[in-house]
Amino acid sequence: MSAGRAAVRRRQVRTGFTLAELVMSIAVLALAGVFLAQVFLSADRMATKASDLDHAVSLCTTVAEEWKAGAVSPGDLAEFAGGQTVANAHGGYDGSGWLDAGMKPCAPADARFTYAVHVVWDVDLYRFTVTVSYKGDAKALYSLEAARWAPAPAVS
Repeated sequence: MSAGRAAVRRRQVRTGFTLAELVMSIAVLALAGVFLAQVFLSADRMATKASDLDHAVSLCTTVAEEWKAGAVSPGDLAEFAGGQTVANAHGGYDGSGWLDAGMKPCAPADARFTYAVHVVWDVDLYRFTVTVSYKGDAKALYSLEAARWAPAPAVS
């Protein structure tokens, strides 16, 4: 009889997964989930940076077009975007200000970006540079240079 029971035990077919197989499959799925979460976070950061760059390019291009068209005087460039302007040693102006996430002028506490405007007069040519960067970051997000002809500034 004991030989018969041993034969029956050998014939039983396994119908489920073992505990080790279940644990391994859950571990593999968890690892895949971690990698996917990292990929999505990275893609979100890249999309935000692309959007910020797009806004910065648009702002700089708009200001440069206004500058080249003569609609803005050198002393009014930074004020054009809501900042302050001071005369520099090169017969031009330097200005800066703060921008929110939509590239609109704002208070320093609400700012996400800073911008700087630099204008230099050089032999009948005003050279103009506008730079947008993240607040607190010295590296420029975007910088654009433009120039326009102008007679020498009047000396008082």
